[in-house]
Amino acid sequence: IDQGIVKGMETVGEAYQREEVFLPELLMAEQCMRGGLAEIENFAGEDGATVVESARQRLAEQAASWIPALSSC
Repeated sequence: IDQGIVKGMETVGEAYQREEVFLPELLMAEQCMRGGLAEIENFAGEDGATVVESARQRLAEQAASWIPALSSC
């Protein structure tokens, strides 16, 4: 999760901040992330749900640093 999904979202978030990608790409990456986390959660059961929730919380904290640009829209 950390080396794939989280790292991918970090990369897209940083590119968004540099205005190299835009909101549609950011949202597409978010949909892919959700799909990946759902598959991991389904595969790993209850233990996986705990790990996935932890990853979701970390991603939400990181996303807060990418999204302030949206508040000015």
